[in-house]
Amino acid sequence: MRGGPVRLACLSALLGLLLCAPAQALPRPQPRIIGGNAASQGEYPAQGELLEDGSFICGGSLVSNRYFLTAGHCVGDHPTDPSRYSVRLGDVRLDAGRVFQFSAVERNAAYFETGPDHVPHNDTALFTLSTPAPAADEPIRLVTTGENLLWSAGKQATLIGWGSTGFSSESPVLLETTTPMRSDTDCANAYQSDCSSSEAVCAGDGNTDTCQGDSGGPMMVSDGSFLILAGLTSWGIGCADPDFPGVYTRLGDPGLNEWVRDRVPMARAIVSNTAPRTNQAVTFTAIRNNASVNPVTFTNLTWSFGDGTPAVHDATPSHSYSAAGSYIARLTASTTDDDTAVSRVRVNVASPPPPASPVVTPAPIVPAPRPSGPLARVLASGKPRVTHGRFHIRVNFAADAPKGTAIIEVFRGKKKIGTAKTTVRRNGSKRVTVKLSKAGRKLLRRSKSRRLKVTVRVRVKRQVLQTRKLTIRR
Repeated sequence: MRGGPVRLACLSALLGLLLCAPAQALPRPQPRIIGGNAASQGEYPAQGELLEDGSFICGGSLVSNRYFLTAGHCVGDHPTDPSRYSVRLGDVRLDAGRVFQFSAVERNAAYFETGPDHVPHNDTALFTLSTPAPAADEPIRLVTTGENLLWSAGKQATLIGWGSTGFSSESPVLLETTTPMRSDTDCANAYQSDCSSSEAVCAGDGNTDTCQGDSGGPMMVSDGSFLILAGLTSWGIGCADPDFPGVYTRLGDPGLNEWVRDRVPMARAIVSNTAPRTNQAVTFTAIRNNASVNPVTFTNLTWSFGDGTPAVHDATPSHSYSAAGSYIARLTASTTDDDTAVSRVRVNVASPPPPASPVVTPAPIVPAPRPSGPLARVLASGKPRVTHGRFHIRVNFAADAPKGTAIIEVFRGKKKIGTAKTTVRRNGSKRVTVKLSKAGRKLLRRSKSRRLKVTVRVRVKRQVLQTRKLTIRR
């Protein structure tokens, strides 16, 4: 099970007397990730390619600017020799990006394998970068032990990787897909004792899946605003088999979560109210995880609030927004040795309510209004790139979003220059490809800055779910 290809075509310990199919009966190769699409440049900045002696073997994720988390089986050949490994960051193309060396590697001491097919357990390994990754390669937030509902059965998980496009080669570009989480009962029924709910979790419905070469890559779920790291691609029988979902390291398990946090200095941005009114003060709080095995003390805490106001250096600053809109506040915690942790939090600011009219008669009892905040959120990584007149965004729909078809419209001033459609997925996320009109493409082409500031509006029929400012580029 060298490197990434740990997705097992046959697991005799589980199949008993059922033998693997002979070589001539193998299914025809399919694209990997199964059922996936090409990811946009910069969409997953924490993703990296793990290299052994210069050759790609696995995926993995930056969990801070100095620490790269992957599957334990990916370092099966040299689990104590960091000089044999390196990581390539910063590009969706397989052989592009900047290569970083490692100063240390540690595979989880609780890692072990069972059966003739060497099924991995507690499948985690952590690399230390010799030099910190640049700010553009922003780390992904690690799930906490109290966020189990985010990856419960039926929730959508996002999977990415450069896995093979056949049985002997990799995808030249990073692929992405979404698939539903499976219950622990489903996992146990499929794999029996080889899938323990204490350190593994399953996902997949037979339509899309990870496969050979995707090992170590992230299994991500949405916290309502951003994708967070909830699992690592580990193993499974076949690929996209409805009876055998993919198996992922359960990073929400207390033991595995603590193993990572003991070694990686992290920070978490918290806001007292995620949906304030304009000019209503909210308090931001920096929660620091200084680790214990690799102790680092964050001495510099910097907040930017996403509204153009000056940065603030404080552990618990107070801030108010003067205009309605969706803002991303960012916490950067750093040390004098260039160790850095970054965390983001979204704040959806609503306009103040209109003045109340004088009441002459007792007001009737009416139902309480729904919590403030948009019914949909438009998410985009940086400035989306327009290719062949199209660019990608992600739309998160609230649980009480209206049913039906969502219309996504792009405006330059009052002129509509782009459209897209997608079916509303309540309490879920949809990736949407927006097509610019001929006029929109012309405006972008004539822009000297190669960028265009636009307004993106999401509506269902005449009901507007969210309007957001965005900059697209060519």
